[in-house]
Amino acid sequence: MRVNAAMPTSTPPPPPASGALHVLGRLARYGRPFRGLFAAAVLASVVLNVANLVRPLLVKTLTDDVLTASGLTGRYGFLAWLLAAMLGATLLKGLFTWLQGILLNRASQGCVRGLREHAYDHLMRLPIAWFDRQTSGELITRFTDDLRMVTELLTTGLLVITNDTIVLVTSLAFMIAKDVQLTVLAMIVTPAAGIVVRRYARRLTKATDDAHEQLSELTSHVHETVSGIKQVKAFNREGDESERFRGKNQEAFRHAMQLVRLTATQNPIMEVLATSAIAIVMWYCALRIMSGQLTLGDLLAFWAYMLLATTPINRLPQTTAVVSRGVSAGARLFALLDTPVEASPAPRAPGHAADAATPHVGNAPLPAPDALASAGARPRGASLAFDDVHMRYRDDRPEALRGVTLAVARGERVAVVGRNGAGKSTFANLLARFYSCAQGHITLDGAAIETLPLDTVRAEVGLVAQEVFLFSGTIRDNIGYGREGATDDEIAAAAKVVGAHDFIVTLPDGYDHMVNERGANLSGGQRQRVALARTLLADPRVTVLDEATASLDPLAEAALEASLRTATAGRTVIEIAHRATVARAADRIVVLDAGRVVEQGTHDSLLQEGGVYAALFAEAQRPS
Repeated sequence: MRVNAAMPTSTPPPPPASGALHVLGRLARYGRPFRGLFAAAVLASVVLNVANLVRPLLVKTLTDDVLTASGLTGRYGFLAWLLAAMLGATLLKGLFTWLQGILLNRASQGCVRGLREHAYDHLMRLPIAWFDRQTSGELITRFTDDLRMVTELLTTGLLVITNDTIVLVTSLAFMIAKDVQLTVLAMIVTPAAGIVVRRYARRLTKATDDAHEQLSELTSHVHETVSGIKQVKAFNREGDESERFRGKNQEAFRHAMQLVRLTATQNPIMEVLATSAIAIVMWYCALRIMSGQLTLGDLLAFWAYMLLATTPINRLPQTTAVVSRGVSAGARLFALLDTPVEASPAPRAPGHAADAATPHVGNAPLPAPDALASAGARPRGASLAFDDVHMRYRDDRPEALRGVTLAVARGERVAVVGRNGAGKSTFANLLARFYSCAQGHITLDGAAIETLPLDTVRAEVGLVAQEVFLFSGTIRDNIGYGREGATDDEIAAAAKVVGAHDFIVTLPDGYDHMVNERGANLSGGQRQRVALARTLLADPRVTVLDEATASLDPLAEAALEASLRTATAGRTVIEIAHRATVARAADRIVVLDAGRVVEQGTHDSLLQEGGVYAALFAEAQRPS
């Protein structure tokens, strides 16, 4: 017997994708298609900053050669040239600032678009067991706040870092060329600034993560209460939920203010350090001017360059906060991307020794999913077998299924009954491969479903759950979701089989009637019929109905069951039954109790045995 690790218990949590360089390196991969745009943006940054750096030299020339020179005779043309040069430099800076913003934002937004699409594609391929461990607030936050912070890093952050780096380097170069001693004095506070930034960067990262966690909890709470608003109102718990929200909101506020205090404290410290450098330089320059070693123009030019050089230092707290938030958000997104997706067997070359495990229908290989619809000889049903199947959702919980062994013939209709917690829904979930067996295996036409591609299994096994989910869109879209490219006639035919067509045509827009989120503007029975039509349109060879008619009254259920029996004739049907009328119509009834198959047979034979099924049937007949 082959033993498989159960997905919910064996999938290890992904390693943290932390580390600024690691995160930035992975983000850079999404920027590769936009290398040209990034390079052009850097070139534009160089041009605009050169234009900016020329202006202090023009001010020096204006001061020393015009304003403080003796007389302006013959210098009006020179004055006009200087002023025109200053205006031209300003216009050039403005033009390339606009160009840099367009180029950098186009590249950054393209990078984020690729990351967003990759993250969503990956999310769609994650196992159900992973979703069981997440909260809706966490997932929503990944695609809202986290992507917003990564966008901020790649747009505002990258723009500021690029410009500040060029300004700092070029300003220092001009300062050193002018006066090395003055430059050393101006930069004397740089080590202290570095210590402050390093110290606060660590605290900012932790504060950012804490604030994000609290925001995720707050988002989860809002999503949960809105989803369960009927229950909140039915039990008069509006006040209690508001109080819970206030408590979580207060925690989110406290962590947000902690982040604000860290940033706010860092700003004045950096400003004091920068001002101290300016004061030292001004004192030294005043002495040099009085001794005739420095001109007023030199002082103004040097001061301008020093202000340019200290601006990036003053801006370090904000830049650090943007980078810290972006890196933390990127780490969380990459942790999502590092989570293993649903396992599907790798394709093998023809003639591989393992081809004996390839599923077969008779003597022919099972067609690929895109060929199933057009395979004229395709059997309507499929045989199934459970071979000593064990399943548990978590290591600290008891097994949901314990050694289930069961064979279902092609075209057979089997009802699975049992009390709550007996393992009925687990039985259905394993057939759709939402989870994997902890031990044993399930076969479809003799092939273990673990050896089949996931899309093949889910094309062959259609599941209708008791909890129906409809998407926002038209009724036509929701039914057509079952099979891509289905025609209007095919959609209507599926709706007629389950009795949905009659109520659909009475709606204002018929099949184009818009369905609200989760089908809130349809009744429970209407939602159930739309979901059944969607599965019938998919034309699976195995149909699993997990209490799929529970939202219908007995008369409507009996009529729908008769229609379903006609529509699924020849197909294999597994029906998780909650009413004796449904189980009675099955070819065979399988009784689950505490995760084990305890009885099998027809309705009459099981009643005669007087076991678990007879007890369940007697309980169902008692007046409520």
